[in-house]
Amino acid sequence: MSVKEIKQLIAQINAPNEILLEEVNVATDNLYYIWKASNCQLRTFDSRFEALRKDHSKFDVFVNGQFILEDDYIFKQNDNDFYIYFKRANFEYELVGTDSITIEGDLDRI
Repeated sequence: MSVKEIKQLIAQINAPNEILLEEVNVATDNLYYIWKASNCQLRTFDSRFEALRKDHSKFDVFVNGQFILEDDYIFKQNDNDFYIYFKRANFEYELVGTDSITIEGDLDRI
């Protein structure tokens, strides 16, 4: 691997974004609080290293500044939107539309 390729890879890894999610479905789904980032997807890295980095390690989720464990949600890419399904059973409180829910990490707007 050349120095130029290493610099490009480091630039990708060291370029985290913070994206504010929007409420999709809070009241009608019995299992999940559903939020999404419109026109957003996980960043793709050099194919030689993609398998070494699991998707969950590419981003962190925060609710009102509090870090949320990966066991408390699942995520899905649906077309151009990135969805977070928070497991209702894992929360002692309700997520509401006024909560600030963000993703920080290797996601890009498309």
